[in-house]
This record gives sequence, structure tokens and C-alpha cells, in this order.
Amino acid sequence: MTDLSRLRDVLRGSRQSGATPMLAPRTPSVDLEAFAAGLGGALEDGPSGPCPVVRWWCGGEAGDGPYGDQLGAASSAISAAGLRALCGSDLEGQSLWSDPDPRSGLLFFDLETTGLSGGSGTVAFVVGFGCFVGARFHVWQFVLPSFATERRLLAAVTAAVSRAHTLVTFNGKSFDVPFMEMRWLYQRLETPLPALRHVDLVHPARRLWGPETGGLGGLEHRVLGFRRDDDVPGFEIPSRYFDYLRSGNPRPLRGVLAHNQLDLVSLGVLTGMACNLVDRGAQATGSARQSLGLGRLYARGGREVEALACYERAAALTSGARRTSEVDAVAVRAEALYRL
Repeated sequence: MTDLSRLRDVLRGSRQSGATPMLAPRTPSVDLEAFAAGLGGALEDGPSGPCPVVRWWCGGEAGDGPYGDQLGAASSAISAAGLRALCGSDLEGQSLWSDPDPRSGLLFFDLETTGLSGGSGTVAFVVGFGCFVGARFHVWQFVLPSFATERRLLAAVTAAVSRAHTLVTFNGKSFDVPFMEMRWLYQRLETPLPALRHVDLVHPARRLWGPETGGLGGLEHRVLGFRRDDDVPGFEIPSRYFDYLRSGNPRPLRGVLAHNQLDLVSLGVLTGMACNLVDRGAQATGSARQSLGLGRLYARGGREVEALACYERAAALTSGARRTSEVDAVAVRAEALYRL
């Protein structure tokens, strides 16, 4: 039984007995305006009251932001066909990508949490969204000033999600989405996420660029040619939030927000690159393994002709190659898939 299923059972029992689920410990009253200003953000009106929001833009001019001109190219590469292929077997309602601009309603989504356990005492204190606006990338982050204001944050997030039709995450099917569904359920609120299409880039990225790239940081370095400087390591992120709760000083959270901003913009650029590969086809692949991975994406979306072209290219790229276990594995896999 998953954590989410356990929590549903607990809440059903508490409703039947009339008991109220235990809430997260309350912190002293927070000056919301000072909190938002300390993060470089502002208070914005939400459905349940004002919520601290930090906004950040990058791109549009050479050298603006971590990826400069790459952002414009990635934005232009986002396509309906690419999104369908990346969505794969979860594809339903293809008309959702019939908009003339496929970037419309496309939200990139990433969390920063107080831990990875997913238990009832673990909360998301940064809920970050990103989207392409022309050649630029816009990030806005809802930040939790205290445990007592979680319902207000969740209401603001619900309003933001209601304007979208597709989420793009990195490992979001395993973590971000179930985590947030648990928080909505814990607070006895309706979750808006099941209504959205979900592109989880973690598996397409491993197919296209190899499992050895690791997580998002590895893809930044090996695929995008970018290395972060002075980034807050992931293991330090929860402690920074608890330090803020003890001290009342939000400024150390700025590093966490910068980390989240880079996660989102990298996710946007990688999605554009993946869509570009899907649209250009087999001849755009640079290795047998990439051809094989792209072919599998096509096959999952029912595009057999393009899939076969990729398997042919994978087989051709391994023909006469220096024998290694990796080459043998790719050749055997390509031959088997090509014969299907």
C-alpha cells in the first residue's frame, strides 16, 4: 500500500469517527510582506488570501540567464508531435495539443520539500512553475511562510494549475505529483492534477541521452554543457527551511529558490531539445543508443514507420563498430525490435 493510500484510509476513518487529523505544528505569526520582500518577491492575491510569490525571467537576449540563446531555440522547438511522443502510452485526448501554439497551457513543475519521506509531516515549501513566453522563460514560485498557511498556498497553486492542460516534470510521476496529491488530501481539498496530461521527462531523457547522465544535474552537464556554480545541494534544502522557521530570517531561502529556478529552466530547455529530436527523426540521432531510444518513443506513440527508421539507423550505426558489450547490446536490441 502506498503512502497516499494509507493517508486516504486514515482520513476516511477520521471522518467517520468525527476526529480531526493532526495538523502540522504552528509557527509564530509571520509578517507576510517582510517574508516576501526578504525573498525578493511580493505578496499576490490568491483565492484564500495573499500568498508570497517570487517571479523570475530569463532569456530573450544573448547571455541573459544560464542558457542565453538556447532558450529561444528550445521554446521554438516545443511541438504538439513532440509532446505526444514524450507523453507516450499515457496519451489521451490528443486535442489538448491542437492549440496553434503548443506552449499554451504547458506548465513546468518542480517542488522543494522538507524531506523525501512523503509522510504527513512533510510539506512542500516551494512550489515552482515555469512556462515559455516567446523566447523567454518565466518562473513563479509559491513559498510557504509557515505550516499554518499551507491551505492558502495550495489554493493559490490550484488556481495556477487550472489555467494549464499539461504538466512537465522530472520524476514527477513518482514524487512531485503524488506528494502534492497527498497534501491536498491531507488538507481536505480537491486535487486539480488528475485533470492534466503529464509529461514526465525522466524516462524519455534516459532513452535519448543514456541512463549514465543521472539526474537533472547530470543532464545539464552532459547534454546542455552547463555546470552550476554555488548551487545549494539537495540534501541541504530541508535544513535551510527549518533554519528559517527557527530564526525568522528568510534570506537563506534565496539559494533554494535559485536552485528551483535552474531546475525549471533546465527542464524547459531539455523538453525543447527532446521535441526537436522527435520532429527531426532518425537522421538527427547521434548514436545507436539514441536512435534506439527515439524509436522506442515513437513505438509507444503508435508511430511504427518512424520507429522502424530509428531501428534501422541503430543497426546501421552498430555495423562494423568496435566491439564492446554496449555495442553488442544495442545491436541485438535494435535487431529484435526491427523484426517485430
